[in-house]
Amino acid sequence: RRQQEAVKAIIDLHEEIEERKLVERAKGLIMETYDITEDEAYRRMRQYSMKTGKALKEIAAALIAQWEKREGK
Repeated sequence: RRQQEAVKAIIDLHEEIEERKLVERAKGLIMETYDITEDEAYRRMRQYSMKTGKALKEIAAALIAQWEKREGK
């Protein structure tokens, strides 16, 4: 039982780290594109997340995918 809980905790932490990486990368792209602060970029992402009802990680992943498509990556 304890081992299962430990494994789940590790998986949850890994997912959280991956989500944060996505959000940080997307924030960087927004900051660069619009010449705004990190706080403002995060605020805009959160605002859009709430407006659309999508998770922040989904918004971040979509932004990154759109940027990569535009940049041909």
